[in-house]
Amino acid sequence: MAENFGLKIGLEGEKEFKSALAEINNSFKVLGSEMKLVEVVITSTGGDVFKNGQGSTTLSAIVYQAGVEVDSNGTGTYTWTKYNKDGAIDTSWGTTGHKTGKTLSVSNTDVATKATFMVKVII
Repeated sequence: MAENFGLKIGLEGEKEFKSALAEINNSFKVLGSEMKLVEVVITSTGGDVFKNGQGSTTLSAIVYQAGVEVDSNGTGTYTWTKYNKDGAIDTSWGTTGHKTGKTLSVSNTDVATKATFMVKVII
């Protein structure tokens, strides 16, 4: 009759290692859930349509985390990108296709037929 013998090897510090790993995993879960609560809202003082080539507006990026504004003084980095009517970055705008700041002034000279403005925020 065959007998099964098992061997279990334990490593010194294994318990502490597993505990630290579990703590890291929990930290990532918390960070992931907090990141899901971040929202950037773009407001406009002049609406979103210019008629007959006339109009101007100021766009403002407002960053919320869990419903609370987190950068009201604008210390973060706000990078605006303009896309033309074909969806391509307008590289002639702002010398590189980008402008910076929490707010962005847009005039009728910035919009030829159609333009889309997007903002990337780093806080």
